Amino acid sequence: QTMIVDGGKGESLILTGSSPFQDQREIDTLISVLRPEGLFYLILAAPERDYNTLRPVFQQIESSVRLP
Repeated sequence: QTMIVDGGKGESLILTGSSPFQDQREIDTLISVLRPEGLFYLILAAPERDYNTLRPVFQQIESSVRLP
């Protein structure tokens, strides 16, 4: 999914898989932004059962990202 990160174009991808903790599943959001300085990325991870509760926090983090 295309998104705006610090005023520029970014991409986000939702990944799911096994968590290394207590045989749980987790959901990870990978956000990447290509800048002249290089590729910047951020991974936000949450246990699957808590993802919907944490999604508003992730959205706040995503909107507060500032890149050099």
